[in-house]
Parts: sequence; structure tokens; C-alpha cells
Amino acid sequence: MIGFASLVVAAVVMELTVVFYVVGLYRKRSDLERFGDHGVKASFALFTLASIYLLYLLLTKDFNNLYVSTHTNRNLPTVYVVSAFWAGQEGSLLLWGWLTSLTALIVARKQISVDKFKPYVATILIIVQLFFVLTMIFASNPFERQRSTPADGQGLNPLLQDPGMVLHPPTLFVGYALIAVPFAYAMAGLMTKDEEWLSKIRTWTLLSWLFLSLGIALGGWWSYHVLGWGGYWAWDPVENASLMPWLIITAFLHSVVIQEGKKGMKLWNMLLITFSFLLVIYAAFLTRSGIIQSIHSFSGSSLGQYFGIFLGISTIATVALIAKRYVWLKSRNIFEAYLSKESAFLFNNLLFTVLTLLIMLGTIFPLLSEAVRGYQVRVGPGYFQQTASPLSVMLIFLMGLCPLIAWRQASVASLKRNLTFPFLITIATTIVLYSLGVTQLGGMVVSASIGFSLGSILQEFYRATDPEDSMPLGKRFLTLFSAAKQHQRRYGGYIIHLSMILIIGGIAGSTFYENSSMVTLGIDEPFVLGPYTIEMTDLYSTQEAERQLYFVLLDIYKGGSKIYEADPSVAYFFDREMTIRYPWVKSQGLSDLYLIYESSAEGRATFTFKIIPQVTLIWVGTILGILGSIVTIWKFKRK
Repeated sequence: MIGFASLVVAAVVMELTVVFYVVGLYRKRSDLERFGDHGVKASFALFTLASIYLLYLLLTKDFNNLYVSTHTNRNLPTVYVVSAFWAGQEGSLLLWGWLTSLTALIVARKQISVDKFKPYVATILIIVQLFFVLTMIFASNPFERQRSTPADGQGLNPLLQDPGMVLHPPTLFVGYALIAVPFAYAMAGLMTKDEEWLSKIRTWTLLSWLFLSLGIALGGWWSYHVLGWGGYWAWDPVENASLMPWLIITAFLHSVVIQEGKKGMKLWNMLLITFSFLLVIYAAFLTRSGIIQSIHSFSGSSLGQYFGIFLGISTIATVALIAKRYVWLKSRNIFEAYLSKESAFLFNNLLFTVLTLLIMLGTIFPLLSEAVRGYQVRVGPGYFQQTASPLSVMLIFLMGLCPLIAWRQASVASLKRNLTFPFLITIATTIVLYSLGVTQLGGMVVSASIGFSLGSILQEFYRATDPEDSMPLGKRFLTLFSAAKQHQRRYGGYIIHLSMILIIGGIAGSTFYENSSMVTLGIDEPFVLGPYTIEMTDLYSTQEAERQLYFVLLDIYKGGSKIYEADPSVAYFFDREMTIRYPWVKSQGLSDLYLIYESSAEGRATFTFKIIPQVTLIWVGTILGILGSIVTIWKFKRK
């Protein structure tokens, strides 16, 4: 009763809080606004109480609770009992709501003299929380009790019993909760016709982008190391749903520079930041509606209508308010020449928007085909690769070009001076990679764009070290560090751009040049894959309480010497009638040796052996991107 009662009381408190804020704003009653602040604090406390109580039920294995019995059992390790909190739709809604209440608490603690948008922002965030609470009360109650208590629970899906489950979902939910704050500030700016809203959201937006980036990367890493198909991105509808708001937020973080510096692209930025939040709700709608088949969707979910209604109302309200403030959002013309930094930012926005729309089209195509043909037709990864690849290459090239061209209009002299070094790096990169086997046209185009952007960024770093002054290398690094401290946003952005170069390089290499073979082997029968010779030495199985395990032992040779013993395996889970393949993965420099045990019969086993080149660049690039984000966000003390 404690948990459900907390939700009911929270709903009442939130409704009163909205009334206090709205009436306080309308009548200019600061005392009512203070009551609203107290309501935000009470809402957070009630959300926290409900969350702690659900965690208590999970840890004490209270199987009379339907959520606990559905997602845990007595043998489940404690770390996965905790992660079961967000394994189901009820618990994940509670987590998302709690995180949103935390952001509202942070906003509400500010004094009105410091943040005049506070009542508007807090009201919008409370409305978002109220949606979560009402959905849990009427459709997705995490505290539902059963008439009888089972002796044991069903347990957590074996695919979810992985460190990826501990980290990936909550990281994404943090990003989802954080983006609600910039949305609320944008709506407050529209309501008040005050442009200062933009100065309030920079850190919130960067943090949301950081957590979404980390969540997407963790999801790719989880898929790559656990699901046993040798890939990190399947263009699944739910994967796409998390990627789309990330793309739009990325576009906003670039074009906001124009509004801050030149008062331009106001409408663009308003559309980008508001629709980033709407795309997050759209992502939840896809995940929880079941209207499109996805391995990530919540099975048996009935929340699609609730998220659909919330998405519809939010979209209509947003578009109506933007339309009402259209004249206020109009910017002066800042585009004086096609070859200028302003035009580059505009083209950047267009590319990100078109890429997002094409991904959305491919994602919802099954629904469109069902409306026309009566059945769903799902587009494959090929569509997304063919549409995303050229646009990504253009974005990488533009990423290198933008720092090299001037504001307003680039002169011929400045272009010659700025483009020489990047073009030399482009040529050198293309030649080196061609000699290493990158001979496909697509691979060469990617190599050229990466080389150009790399040369551009390196040139910017070099110029920051005062190149006309002859100083030792160590002092140059100190000079660069000092410049980065003085201009964190710029150099943090350069580091993030470097990370994207590595990630795109890793994606291109692992996509274009994967070496894969499916083979059936007997004991001591060798198979040659690239520089490796692989022999199967043993094949056996063992039975545990919940599963049958099938093991295979492989010796791996390189240059005539044994370098590894591999043990990919397959597990069959009795209760769920589920088979999971656990691959064996070993990094060799920038490439991975990836071995999948498919099946066995009569002493022979079938495998998929892969050499996946440059995939390590994706994970290194992710770490570098986190570092760049920290540089951009962190407030370094300046002497």
C-alpha cells in the first residue's frame, strides 16, 4: 500500500502544484508560487518514497508483488535484482518519473530573482511527472498485488542478466529526463517572449546529449558483446528512436551558436529543442505501444494509447505556441554568402534534419505499408545504411570545413591559407589507407572526409600553441591546455569532433571490410580465417538448474604459434525455451576476432567466424567524446 498510496498522493500534490503556479503567475502572487515550490519538493519526496519502496520489495523478494514475481526469482544475483527495477515498463516509468522530479527539484530550488522562468519551467516539468504518475496509477502499476503468493518468481530474462542492463537503460533515462528541462525553458521563452531562456539551457542540453550518447554507445557495446550476432547496431525501431532525438540535439548544439552570437536561426533552434523532447516521447511510444515489432519493445505493453495521447497533445500545444509566436521568432537575415560560417551552420542543420526524417521514414514504414497493403513491410538495414552513409560523410566533411571559413564571407586568400594543410592530410590519409586495402569507392570517400576533418582539427590545435613562437614541445602542450581552459566550449567541441572521426572510421571499417565465414568443423579440423588458423579441440555440454550449456573449445594460431584458447558457448533456458549464444571476442589492435558457436550435431559444430576491423575505434571514440563533453561542461577555475 505504501508505494501505490505514494503515487496517488503525488498525483494530488502535482495537480495542486500546477494550480498554485498557474494562479500565482496569472495573479502575480509570489506566495502561491512559493506553495508551488513546496509542491515540487513534496512530489520529489513522494516519488523517492515510491522508488525506495519498490526497491525494497525487489530486494526482499516479495513475490506477492506482481512486478517482483515477474522480473526476479530467488536465484537472481543482487545486482540484477536492482536492475530489475527498470527491466519492466512499470519500473522504468517510475525511474523516468523520479529522474524528472529530480530535475524539477533542481529548478524549483532557484530563487525567482535568479531565474524568472522558474514558475513556467517547474509547471511544465510537473505536468510531465503527472503524466507518468497517472499512467502508473491507471495502467501500469508497479505495486500491483496478486491474490496468491507464488513460491518463486519467473526471474529476469537471461538476455538482461548482463552489466549492460545495469548501465544502458538508466543512462538513457537520465538523458530523456534531462532534455525535458530545455524543452520547458523553450516553452517558457515562447510564453513570455523573452530570449533569455536560451542562456539557461546550455548545461542541461549538453548533459542530456552526453547521457544519450553514452546510453547509445553502451547499448551498442551490450549488443556487440552479448547478443552473439557480431554487430553493434541493427537499425531496430527502438534503437532508431533513441538515435533521432540525439541527432536533433546535436544539430541544436551547433546552431545555437548563431543565435547566441548573431541573433539568427531563432525559429530553427526553437523547433530543434522542442522537437528533441517530442522525439523522446515518440521513442517511448514506439517502445511501449507494440505497433512496430522490435526486440527491445516491452512485451504485452498496453501503454501506446497513453503515450500517443500525450505525444499528440504535447505536439499540438508546441506547434500552436510556436505558430502564435512566429513573428517574434523571425530572425534578421544573417546569410550574406554561400561560403560562410553562417551558411555552414545552416547546411549542418539541414543535413541533421534530413537524416532524422529519413530514419523516421524507415522506422515507421511498416505502419505506412500496413495502412496501404494491410500488412507490415519492414525495411532492412540496407535502407538505413544507404541513406545515412552519404549524409554522414557530408557531415564529417562539413565538420572539418566549418572552422576554416570566416563569418559573413570567406575570402580566396583565407581559403588558400586555411585549406592547404587539411587537403594535404586528406591526400596522405587516402594514400595510406588505400595501401592498407581501403580500395572500395565508399571507403575511399569516407577516408578522404575523415582525413580532411582530422587535418582541420589538428590545424586548429596547432594554431592554439602560438606557432610563431619557438618553444619546446612540452610548453606547447601547456599553451594548448591554457587555450582550452580559456575557450572550453570550442576546444571541447574539437575533442568531440575528433571522437566522431574515430567512431565514423570504426563504423566504416567494420561495415565495409568485415571478413566473415560460416563453417562446420570436426575435432582437430583446422580452418583459416585471414592470418588465423582455428581448430576445434573439444565439444561438450553441462546441465544446470535453469539451463543446458553447450561448450566448444578452440585453439587459435597465428604465424604457427598458438595465441589463444577460445570458448564460445550456447545456453538453452528451459523455462523460457530460449537459446542464447555467447560469443568469444578478442581485440587484436584495432580489429576484433569474433567467434560464434551456432550449433552442433554428431561431433561436429557449426560456427560463424569474423574478423571485424577498426571496431575498437568506436569504443575509443566514445571515451574521447565523454572527455570532450566534460571539457565543454566543466567549469574550470581561471586565474
